Amino acid sequence: FVYVSKCKSKSVELMVPNPQRHTRMFYIMTLGTVKEFRGRGLATTLLERCFAEIQNDIECGVSYLHVITYNRAAIQFYEKLGFSRLEEIENYYLIDGQKYNCYLYAKYFNGNRGHFSLYKILSGFISAAFRSISSQVHYALGYAEEDV
Repeated sequence: FVYVSKCKSKSVELMVPNPQRHTRMFYIMTLGTVKEFRGRGLATTLLERCFAEIQNDIECGVSYLHVITYNRAAIQFYEKLGFSRLEEIENYYLIDGQKYNCYLYAKYFNGNRGHFSLYKILSGFISAAFRSISSQVHYALGYAEEDV
């Protein structure tokens, strides 16, 4: 858990508009599954257990993470679990001397609505559905990732 009072950024203000009520956030720094164990629900189970802990802590209003922009599998995974994309952050990662952007994702808990409005909820849902359908169509047509 991270205390909201220790973080000063525009991103935190987006995620926790009422820091007096929600004083803590849950940060997911790294999550991965070894290739031969993927698709068995291990990461989903782990996160669902984390979500149960978060729901038991009424002061925690959000779980959040950063994901590199080209990791489509991770993006689809987090969106399937109810995370919403808040913003793109330039040059967040430095890997082998190369800078990469990331997306900030958040999932809200305990009455926190974060950045949401009805418009954002609906547009996020429609956008996620379009991306999912688009990737399935590309897969069905046999396009490689680099062709997309």
